[in-house]
Amino acid sequence: MNATKLGLAVQGFVQVHLSTHGPEHSSSFARLINGRAEITSAWTMTGDADYLLRVYCPDLSALNSLIHDVLLAHPAVARVQSQIVMDQLKRDGPLPT
Repeated sequence: MNATKLGLAVQGFVQVHLSTHGPEHSSSFARLINGRAEITSAWTMTGDADYLLRVYCPDLSALNSLIHDVLLAHPAVARVQSQIVMDQLKRDGPLPT
């Protein structure tokens, strides 16, 4: 179903940078993101960011709350960087064979 029809007007990608690494913090952060419906996908990454999250929120206020009240409130999170999707040029497709 279309996200807009579900009242989810804002799609974004959020890069999460941890200040502290280790199994305990990784497990705690994984539990946090697994418990949030607005985080629909999550990846561990190489490079500067530790995680990349795909999020869907009803509005910018909800995205702001997710970032400040949920993600930045986690003790291991140092900073986040978000990008708001303006348009999707190519839909998710099948994997190449």
